[in-house]
Amino acid sequence: MHGKLFGKQNTNFSEAVAEADYVLVIGANPMQSHGFPKARSAILDIAKNPARTLVVVDPRVSETAKKADLHLAVKPGKDAFLFAAMLGVLIQEKLCDQDFIQEHTVGFEQVQGHLKNVPVEEYAEIAGVDVGLVRQVARDMASAKTLGVRSDLGIEQSHNSTLNAYLMRLLFLLTGNFGKHGTNCLHTAFMPLIGHSPERDEGGPKTAVTGMHGICKLFPPNILPLEIDSDHPGRTRALIVESANPLNSYPDIAAQRKAYARLELMVVIDVALTETAQAAHYVLPAASQYEKFESTFFNLEFPENYYHLRHPVAEPLANTRPEPDIHHDLVCAMGELPKKFPLLKSLVKLDRKLPQLRLLPMALGVT
Repeated sequence: MHGKLFGKQNTNFSEAVAEADYVLVIGANPMQSHGFPKARSAILDIAKNPARTLVVVDPRVSETAKKADLHLAVKPGKDAFLFAAMLGVLIQEKLCDQDFIQEHTVGFEQVQGHLKNVPVEEYAEIAGVDVGLVRQVARDMASAKTLGVRSDLGIEQSHNSTLNAYLMRLLFLLTGNFGKHGTNCLHTAFMPLIGHSPERDEGGPKTAVTGMHGICKLFPPNILPLEIDSDHPGRTRALIVESANPLNSYPDIAAQRKAYARLELMVVIDVALTETAQAAHYVLPAASQYEKFESTFFNLEFPENYYHLRHPVAEPLANTRPEPDIHHDLVCAMGELPKKFPLLKSLVKLDRKLPQLRLLPMALGVT
């Protein structure tokens, strides 16, 4: 979705719930499950401020919905109809931010062509939301000084999840609430959780047996048995499983187990002797989260984004090691990486003393 909209699949946007004048929460319950910094305080601040508005889209009266100015109790699985109706109002009543669209987007005419014919009343009825309320929210979003849209798994693990995600993003894009204070914004990350795969027409890697193209440099687990349990000459013959238990959590466990039996090598890196570890040729035990340096990579805030490195609080068990150490030694044993970098180590020490020279960034660019 983000690859199509923003140019890179590994982009992510944050929601300015704490700053926006008009906040739309969709398929999320931040009063209970958080999802952004100081979530409860942010929601309560909106609820207490008559100059701000909180709208919640949720089939049930959640803890967050109880704090809302407006609650759109959409029928389960009918979110796409609700979003399409709201977008139809924006297009048909000419409420879109034309300056933003002309300056920052391409392809609006195609979107407009679809949405101008949306039967707003019919879609609102299917969604189970009063059409007057749908029109009110769409108009208020368009007229708000700033709009922040927060969504979560409620629409991403439901019917029409991809369409839900696309239409939800159009709500803040067509109203021009993107990339400025108090709106949804792209942000940097210390280490992206995912990568970027070329689009199908751009080539890029695909699996040998099923021909599946990657998304975010990932492939769906459903195809793994097909990639292994095959007579194709390029079939998957070896597997490294880290911090996962596919023989317990992947789809069609029977097919997974049958396929793994055909592997020539399976290595599991994990803190526990899982079902998958028990089926492996080798198990490389990892230290637990309390016994090694750890950090969170879900640092998705904007404009202030923090990276938190946590120190170990206990000694590791015998014969366990942190995953980076395991990876390092495997790559070194394969002859793909030298065991030491003496020049880089010297430059790091000098960089600490003279950071203004930026020796480390230059050294990393060279090495």
